[in-house]
Amino acid sequence: MVSLSDGFSISVGSNNKKVKTFKTSVASVGDYADGFWETFREYSSREKFSMMSILKTCLSELPQVAFALRAVQYPASIPVSLASLGLITETTTNFTWTLHRFFEQTGSIAEQLSTVRKLYEIKNIRNKIPDGVRSFPEDAQKTSSGISLEFRDVSFKYPGAQEYALQAVSFKLERGQLCVIVGANGSGKSTILKLAIRLYDPSEGEILVDGQDIRTFKLADLRQAISVLFQDYTHFPLSVRDNIALGDPSHSKDEDRIRLAARLGGSEEFIEKLPDGFNTYLERPVTDYYSGLPEGTKSLFGRPVDYQSVRKAGGMASSASSTLSGGQMQRLAVSVAV
Repeated sequence: MVSLSDGFSISVGSNNKKVKTFKTSVASVGDYADGFWETFREYSSREKFSMMSILKTCLSELPQVAFALRAVQYPASIPVSLASLGLITETTTNFTWTLHRFFEQTGSIAEQLSTVRKLYEIKNIRNKIPDGVRSFPEDAQKTSSGISLEFRDVSFKYPGAQEYALQAVSFKLERGQLCVIVGANGSGKSTILKLAIRLYDPSEGEILVDGQDIRTFKLADLRQAISVLFQDYTHFPLSVRDNIALGDPSHSKDEDRIRLAARLGGSEEFIEKLPDGFNTYLERPVTDYYSGLPEGTKSLFGRPVDYQSVRKAGGMASSASSTLSGGQMQRLAVSVAV
């Protein structure tokens, strides 16, 4: 029985030595280390002679074999072009790799079912931040001009940390005030935001919202009323519209709200200039194989190619992804948070 670095105890029998070697490697590699079983499976498959290893090799060579046989039998009927050969080779390679990974990762059904079970058990994990009982805001009209926020001698240290991230911090922001907090890295700027939305509760002191203890309000109501944008924002491989809509899922179909959020976040102008406007994908969730073909290719496998109709049928734009700059991506993140 061996206890791995992620907290799980796994019986590995004669593989104890390999596990110890793996743990030593993890300590050296750090954040770039892969999970034990993923790495173990990968190297185990290399040492085994299996039917899948044979199929993987054969399938990877299948496009060249098929083209060669077709060309020998019917040399005049098949246009062996670099574009067509490249497309079918790429498609077959991706299919082969996906098939190989499927069999590799589903080698142990019991293990996979156990992982799925843990996913559903997440909902049974108790929230360490106790929920409040009062609705927020209690008076929607008063919050139209903002809310007041006050820290009274607030001190906080992260779980397991020795040093305080904040210590005896006091300030008060009135409704409608704009406050800019500056400071060196690690001085507690982000920690103030995390405490204001109750990702954590202070170790000492109290936080007041509109003069009331923040811990008395319902978490869902409080977080619904506050927008927070951290440095490490995330965009999803969806359209610009869908990304903005994720900021307010309850109104994800409201076109006016989405455009208002884009306008307030300063992103509407450059979004309108994109090839497909709000329908432009930041990154495609599936590969658009046609976008990689050389410009001007008129036929593929002996048949004419109509790119427009193909992309229209799949709801795809003229390019595989957008080319937004870093600043534009930041503005889009602001629009999501508005």
